[in-house]
Amino acid sequence: MNTENRSRKTRLVLVVSAAAAGLLATALVIPGILSRAPRERPDKVVLILLDTVRADHLGCYGYAQAATKNIDKLAAAGARFVQAVSAIPETGPSVSSLFTGLYPINHGHRDNVTVLGDESVTLADILRRNGYETVAFTEAFPFYDLRLLRGFNHNAERPREAIDEHDNLKSKLKGPLAWLEENKDKKFFAFIHFFNAHMPYTPPVQSRRTASLNYHGPFTGDFPPVFGLWAKKIPIGEKDREFMVSLYDDEIGFLDQAVGGILDELKKMGLDRKTLIVLTADHGEALGEHDYYFDHGDLLYENQIRVPFIIRYPGMPDPGKTIEPQVRTVDLMPTILQVLNVKYSGMIDGASLLPLIHGKKASPGTGYAFSETDTISFANLNCRGYIEGVAGKHTSVRTDNFKLIYIPKRPEPLYELYDLKRDPRETTNIVGENVAEADELKRVLFRWLSRPRRPPTPREKLGEETQKILKSLGYIR
Repeated sequence: MNTENRSRKTRLVLVVSAAAAGLLATALVIPGILSRAPRERPDKVVLILLDTVRADHLGCYGYAQAATKNIDKLAAAGARFVQAVSAIPETGPSVSSLFTGLYPINHGHRDNVTVLGDESVTLADILRRNGYETVAFTEAFPFYDLRLLRGFNHNAERPREAIDEHDNLKSKLKGPLAWLEENKDKKFFAFIHFFNAHMPYTPPVQSRRTASLNYHGPFTGDFPPVFGLWAKKIPIGEKDREFMVSLYDDEIGFLDQAVGGILDELKKMGLDRKTLIVLTADHGEALGEHDYYFDHGDLLYENQIRVPFIIRYPGMPDPGKTIEPQVRTVDLMPTILQVLNVKYSGMIDGASLLPLIHGKKASPGTGYAFSETDTISFANLNCRGYIEGVAGKHTSVRTDNFKLIYIPKRPEPLYELYDLKRDPRETTNIVGENVAEADELKRVLFRWLSRPRRPPTPREKLGEETQKILKSLGYIR
């Protein structure tokens, strides 16, 4: 072998080894589907994003109080990923990761008050170039203003004021169902975002469970009492928390009805035999665990970063399967492309999940899942969300069994290590008891943090209306 070929081979081995450890964004080339291709390859995609829905509050993920029969039915007909990890528990940068297959450190969109850079290529960009009609139906959050909807031919946003106690299924589904009917004979990618589970918790109809609590305390599901709680001016008791959690579950139950409406319409039109359906969430929600209430973004515990992830497409093997190995939300984009047999060559952190769906080993890279918090700009109002002396984001690395969280406190950083199998609620920090595991995960995390990355996108001045929306959602004080 000549020197040039030997050098080229060495570089390839280094890149593949780093990619297998999940440590650098690599060029993704998808030549086609696996050898066991679907008998009926779908030519339509419906991506349903449930804002602020944690996995462990759905029936198919084992939650006894759930009212999620439609989501559970979808899981029974598809593949349910037990351990799906969000890149960041904030809507804007999390959706950027879903659409680009990149972690926030690589697409540069790292909080809810910056925008996705123009150099990032999105899933909608790729599919539109390949002849797909693309549409986004979003609610409340300013996706367009944060430049998350590039590549969509059409977008329709329901304003924040429509997502309140007057919300109803008819108004929620009117736009998506009409568009599906109009475009049923075309190749399409429809992104459908439902916002209700985000604070405030004001479900259109309260469940019997919620009514049976006969609650008359200070918490209403809306922001003012929760702001008081965050500022430590209003205490919270177990009955208060139980009522708020029940309202949160009612919101998820209402979202389940909306999901059912989409699934029923697809079946009615015969599109269920032609459509790849993906259901996931951008992040979860803390409901009092670790003294952190009714919020997300500042901590990296499972309640905020473990999300539902369900995929169904015609001809998929073993429908109803449960997939235990860890996956990441950055894996969504390459998975969709491979199911559709759409080729793409570009930088990406994610990996296709089709090997797991087909009963094979996971793609290289999924063994480590990395997450980061928001910029912690006002988390001192969030009880345990703020640690005196913290500079910058919390970051974590997760495996199937363990999670290491790094908190850059001065003068010495803090580390938390959790055994996720023995302690799924992350109640006991074992960083001092399992030094070898902690040291190995520290090495992995700091190799990832030290790699070349895209600078954060600039903080452009957002329009008054966008600022108003973000303020109403608690993102701007």
